[in-house]
Amino acid sequence: MKVLKQMIHTALRDDASLRTTLGHAAVPYGVYEAFFPESSDFSSKSYVTWQFLGGPAVDAAMQNETDMRRRVLTVSITAFSADHDTLEDLHKRIRRLLIGMHGVTKPSADAEVHGIEHVDAGPDLFDDEKKVYFRAETYRILFREDFTA
Repeated sequence: MKVLKQMIHTALRDDASLRTTLGHAAVPYGVYEAFFPESSDFSSKSYVTWQFLGGPAVDAAMQNETDMRRRVLTVSITAFSADHDTLEDLHKRIRRLLIGMHGVTKPSADAEVHGIEHVDAGPDLFDDEKKVYFRAETYRILFREDFTA
């Protein structure tokens, strides 16, 4: 699980185009696991949070000797921005990075990642207090665990 967390976080944090759109010049570049800082400035910056939602431990329909290690994990990625167009740009870039794993470095240990699929996009929401738009999109990571690691 640790290598999958690192894979997602690194893909989002290290993409120059996404960093530019987020408007952050220093680490962590506006990418956070689960929560962003309370003192977030949405006037000139946007943020992305991500978290694993879980998934079935084993795909029961495929539980035979050759597929015993197959796993599915769901990740939710939420973008926050004061500008609705920027929110759209963030999610377009994230989809480009993850679907087909164009911006993802596959882990070399503990898991063999077969693909990342876009599952769902939630509704666009607006927080009146923070004056920010946000939307969560869900992805499914298909991988096989390495039991020897």
